[in-house]
Amino acid sequence: GPQRVPALVSVKVRTVACGGFFTAAVVAGGGMVTFGANECGQLGHGGREAERAPRLVRALEGTPIAQVACGACHLVALSETGALHVCGRNGDGELGTGDLVGANAELPRRLPLFGDPGVCTVAVACGSFHTAAVVRLSRRRLGGLVGERAAAAVEERIARR
Repeated sequence: GPQRVPALVSVKVRTVACGGFFTAAVVAGGGMVTFGANECGQLGHGGREAERAPRLVRALEGTPIAQVACGACHLVALSETGALHVCGRNGDGELGTGDLVGANAELPRRLPLFGDPGVCTVAVACGSFHTAAVVRLSRRRLGGLVGERAAAAVEERIARR
């Protein structure tokens, strides 16, 4: 059955996510701890050694984390500023880094675009081998990403509602 995690008993945990045999938790102050299996570097500590107890992800120190989501062997952390940081398996492109499939990340990597001006990342979720993010774009940024014609079509559709 459920068990207490001794290292977290006196820590205020803001949110928690579980992946395939590993766990990530955002703690008070925006730090993130991870523990469990680590065969693809999904814990974000560098290397692939499993962690039996929660360990602070030092690579994200100074970046307050608001939410975390886990897949089978990957992790996505959403910072309070809307940036996305990813680590772990990338066998199916689940990290969204644009790297060739199979380029795992053992330390968190910040994804470009997310958290940039005009791009507000609201939430993130993971399936076993994919990642999804809810993003609000400014109208100006939308035009730059999808083209002015497509942006105008979106604006027209919104106006009709």
